[in-house]
Amino acid sequence: MRRPRASAALVAYESRLYVMGGTDDEWLPMSDCEILDDLHSSSRWRPGPQLVYARSNPTAVVSKHGEILVFGGASALPRPLASYELLETQPSSSDLSQGRLLGVMPHAAAGAAAVILTDQSLLGAGSPENLLPRTLSEDKICENCNE
Repeated sequence: MRRPRASAALVAYESRLYVMGGTDDEWLPMSDCEILDDLHSSSRWRPGPQLVYARSNPTAVVSKHGEILVFGGASALPRPLASYELLETQPSSSDLSQGRLLGVMPHAAAGAAAVILTDQSLLGAGSPENLLPRTLSEDKICENCNE
């Protein structure tokens, strides 16, 4: 990777690997994403989209359409985060776009496990209270999310 990090989220989509968030060498949460374009070659890491919030220990899942949902984690305070945001794997302008804040889970979660459950893109996020029945491509930007 271009920058050392720990406690990051990692997903693979097609032949690319995405690493997002985590902590830097001073244990501060990070908001950047890095992309490895080809898992089967000696390609180099490159910058990807920025997260809205810096997150250590976030959770991420990717839909079959290439939408990466990043949620939870912890802020620099440290405080668990309840927000979730969407990163595009094929953005219309450039890979250096920013994530879109989508909403807030009922409970904050750091280091949770998640999985896309059905074709409707249901997401399990750590507890039954945090099940997020969503169609990821239909989510809107969250205008009143307070972290």
